[in-house]
Amino acid sequence: MADSTAIAWQDVIRSKHSAFASRRCELLPRVDSERSFRPVFEALCRREYEYNHSRLLASLSFASVNAFAKAVDAVFRHDGPATLGHLVFGGCFAVVQCGCEARMPISEVVGILYTLNIAVPSLAPNIPRFPRDPAVQAPLRSLFSTYIDVLLVTIDCFTAERSRASPSYQDVLSSKLQEAVVEFQEQKNAYEDALDRAQRNEARALSTSSYASIGSVSGFHLNPTGSQPQFITKRSLGKGFYGMVHEVHESSTGRVYARKQIYLGHRGSDTALALMHVVTRECDTMERLSHPHIIKMCFSFQEDDHYYIYMQPVADQDLRTYLGACVKHGYPESALRSIFQWFGCLLKALSFAHGRDIVHYDVKPANILVKAEGERLQIYLADFGMAKDFSEHSTGMTGRDNVRGTPIYRAPEVKPHAYHGPMSDIFSLGCVFSEMLTVCCQRSLEEYENYRYTPRDDSIAFRANLPRVQDWLGELEGAHEGAAFETTIHLTGRMIKEDPDRRRSAPDAVNLLKGTSGFRKLFCLECLSQG
Repeated sequence: MADSTAIAWQDVIRSKHSAFASRRCELLPRVDSERSFRPVFEALCRREYEYNHSRLLASLSFASVNAFAKAVDAVFRHDGPATLGHLVFGGCFAVVQCGCEARMPISEVVGILYTLNIAVPSLAPNIPRFPRDPAVQAPLRSLFSTYIDVLLVTIDCFTAERSRASPSYQDVLSSKLQEAVVEFQEQKNAYEDALDRAQRNEARALSTSSYASIGSVSGFHLNPTGSQPQFITKRSLGKGFYGMVHEVHESSTGRVYARKQIYLGHRGSDTALALMHVVTRECDTMERLSHPHIIKMCFSFQEDDHYYIYMQPVADQDLRTYLGACVKHGYPESALRSIFQWFGCLLKALSFAHGRDIVHYDVKPANILVKAEGERLQIYLADFGMAKDFSEHSTGMTGRDNVRGTPIYRAPEVKPHAYHGPMSDIFSLGCVFSEMLTVCCQRSLEEYENYRYTPRDDSIAFRANLPRVQDWLGELEGAHEGAAFETTIHLTGRMIKEDPDRRRSAPDAVNLLKGTSGFRKLFCLECLSQG
């Protein structure tokens, strides 16, 4: 991306590296992430006889600045030592080293970095938007420069303290940190204003275009005459969070798509602009999710007052319908075999999304689709209309104004103004797994609902009666022989723990299944071939 904004970011990186070098403070070459920071920090703590390194590491609160650096580095494809991540983590480690050389307790240095890090605003989710807009990028560069400048001033203070040239370094640092907090807020406001202007300009431009493409169009081709494609609606596939979904065929190519149709409202209205923001976010999210078990967005465009998202494959049914059919037809053995392999496939799909800092927020059977592909049935995670980037919340608490997710499968911690991240997806998928296990054990979903029903709340929500849900899982134990089944029962129980900290993450859950004998029953061939 060799444009003015990319060059401006490179100039910032070079100038800040030079500033560290001028202080005879060369940054360690491979300390460019929280993962690589941890071992060198722990080694330094042990050398200084500081044995609370785990607590101190957590106290550094890198979440916001880490997400910020990762987002910018990813957008502009920074590599090697010329990254924001290297300046952040290499710079913070240099600060700790300088503090130790000045005979300061590591805990005191960590306190300074904590004050700085928690002041960094959470902006990461929107950073991939408008990378070539100078007005949007300028406040981001200013914010990052302010952050690095505080690290440099801190090193200067520690160096002066070591030489006894400045006995009042605390006053200097305190003043600099206070200035930084004010500057962060000003830069955040400037960025959000610029972002809002850019989004409005984009929405207005799209609202005047009859065929404006957003997202990837690499999988789509115009018909042989070069004219616009002609789509024929075949059947309704259901209703998503923001619009209707239909199966459509493109007449010249014969390709089949699932088309989500979203009514935007009157052009230029606040409602249309707000919905365009939501639609754009969903498209951006889906573009980042290229996985064998996640529905793929092929292309999208606006036409008049509707927006269309075209996806593949077109499923035959959702998981709720499939499980109901299994019960209705007496639990056919072939159908149950398919269910078994979906446990690992769905966990791998969720692990992939979480690995890209995306939380689904509405995992439920209706958003899990089944498609016959030859002689086998394939499973897909769908409808990321509620999904949100959580990279800025990797540690710490952040409030939310609204509650996402379908009530029956919603995690206990999902409440207004309360933090909920990837572990809320784990809970919801655990609820789905408990229903899949119920059918695999030839028990009906109606029986399961009656078992966990709570008259006081008049509810069949899983979170409303977790002890009964756990008891139900206990009753299913022993219904099938083999370690793979027992491990899946155990894992499902862990996924629906009330305390999010006691649940297994998606990658851990995948590894748990892979570590059990007979694990090949729990994954499709494609997942097994990927390792």
